[in-house]
Amino acid sequence: MKSIKKILMAAAFVASSTLPSAAITNAEVLDAMNLRIAEISQQMAAVQLEISAATNPADQAVLLRELQVLNVRRGQLRSLSRIVPRYNERFLVRIVTHFDLDVSVA
Repeated sequence: MKSIKKILMAAAFVASSTLPSAAITNAEVLDAMNLRIAEISQQMAAVQLEISAATNPADQAVLLRELQVLNVRRGQLRSLSRIVPRYNERFLVRIVTHFDLDVSVA
């Protein structure tokens, strides 16, 4: 159990250290967040179409749950995007890794 925890911690460290924190700016993170919000909105529209087309109540329940998860994720990103300019670069890296944002570093 301890070895698995060590492996996961090492993997998280490697993943977080691959992002050059000095190169990430607030504007880049905001752009990436807005793109992700748009992607999630498109996914939500597709799921809503699937819900309306589904005839089985069990399928509808699963799709409704997926829609709720997407809505929560979109809400989290919207809330964070309002306050991103206040954060330092270290926290921006944490946001990028947590939400798996595609931040282009020039």
